[in-house]
Amino acid sequence: REYGTILMWDHPWSVGFTSEPEDTSFGRCKLTYKRERISEADAVVFHLTNIHKTDIPWKHYRTPSQLFVFWSKENPWSMRYLYRTDFKEFDNFFNMTMTYHTNSDLYSGYGSRRKVLNKVEKGSRAVDNLISTKTKLAIWIVSNCDTMRGAVERMDYYKEIVATGFAVEGCGRCFKACPNLPNYKSDKWGAEISKYKFYFSFENNLGCKDYITEKFWEAPLWYGALPVIWGPTVDDVIAVAPRNSFVHADWFKSAADLVEYLKFLDSNDTAYREYFKWREDPSMTVERMEEEIKSEHPTVDVFSAPTLSNFTLLCNAALDKNPGKWQVESLNKFLIQDERASCMAPGKWEN
Repeated sequence: REYGTILMWDHPWSVGFTSEPEDTSFGRCKLTYKRERISEADAVVFHLTNIHKTDIPWKHYRTPSQLFVFWSKENPWSMRYLYRTDFKEFDNFFNMTMTYHTNSDLYSGYGSRRKVLNKVEKGSRAVDNLISTKTKLAIWIVSNCDTMRGAVERMDYYKEIVATGFAVEGCGRCFKACPNLPNYKSDKWGAEISKYKFYFSFENNLGCKDYITEKFWEAPLWYGALPVIWGPTVDDVIAVAPRNSFVHADWFKSAADLVEYLKFLDSNDTAYREYFKWREDPSMTVERMEEEIKSEHPTVDVFSAPTLSNFTLLCNAALDKNPGKWQVESLNKFLIQDERASCMAPGKWEN
């Protein structure tokens, strides 16, 4: 065959997902959604939202050379308390994991240093132009107000911030509609975000390993607002982020202390600009930046994202025709049991 075949067991549905069209190429493989082609598939990908014990091909549908792949971008708290998936049913069912975890077989994170460095305009003049556009203070766009423990706690923290008098423009379903904010991901939307000095990158979890979403990668980093992070651990962010590119709530004893620092940055252009130095050197490579981060943070396990896409890497593994090389003995252990207690602790309504 000229091309290998990757079968998507179904179209994934979740926030931020768009399905690739039929016959999209990834390396030497093409994508299909036609289940009747399972016998010819080199790999079969099952998204979290599509795995049900009664609707997956068990061993009698499976050829010895196929790779079965578990794919998800949801955090473990959501998997356990919202989706309520019993992963113990899938012991030794999957060959590979494809998640945002940096120790996944196939890394499928929300972003990477490499992507950001390739996307943003670099150079001192570019940073000058970016900072000159700052006419607004801070913005937080959020629509999950109280359906999760982390969502409740981040809202409480936000209320402590605004109680100090710090002016944060709240947008999304949890606030007013922000009629002056253009449609998400449009060029005009990015231009509007770039006017803000600070973008609140508050996740809906507390310390879930490696869970750093588009709230950090896209709006602030792509469009040049300084991310103010709550949720992920500091080390997890350092491990994947551009060097010195964020402010973290955990650095401060209280919301009031955080606000004082943000006010200082707002009034001091030199100090504020320090968070954009990673964009100033046009010759900066991801390899050089990662060496600098390792030198500054020797206890952090700095992660280097692959140069190829997750589906291209899957294609390569599938065409290797060595499925015995890959085996996920316990998906439950990988996703749930090995997670931090701070991430998995239930709220009063999830027991």
